[in-house]
Amino acid sequence: MLNLATRFINYCNKVYALDQRLSQVKDGRKTAQYSLPSLLMKMISGIVTGIRSFNQLEETVNHGIFDGIGDPDRPTADTKRWSVGDPELDVLN
Repeated sequence: MLNLATRFINYCNKVYALDQRLSQVKDGRKTAQYSLPSLLMKMISGIVTGIRSFNQLEETVNHGIFDGIGDPDRPTADTKRWSVGDPELDVLN
C-alpha cells in the first residue's frame, strides 16, 4: 500500500508539482499543530489506496503505513476532518 501511494505522490510531485501547489494552499486554522500539506498528502494517499473514511485512514497512519509520506506525525481522524474545512483550494486549479 505504501509503495503505491509513494509512487503516486512522487509522480504527482514530479509531473504536477503537487508538493509546491499544496504548500500554497492557505490554511484557515488558527493554531495548526500539523502542516496542511502533510495532512493533504496523507489524505490523497488514502484516496489512491482505496481508504474510504477518515477513521480508516487514521488506523492506517497509526500502523505506520504512510510514515514515508509527508511529515512523520500521526494526526487523528478529527484533525484531518477539521483541516479540510476551511482551506482555499483554488490554488490547485
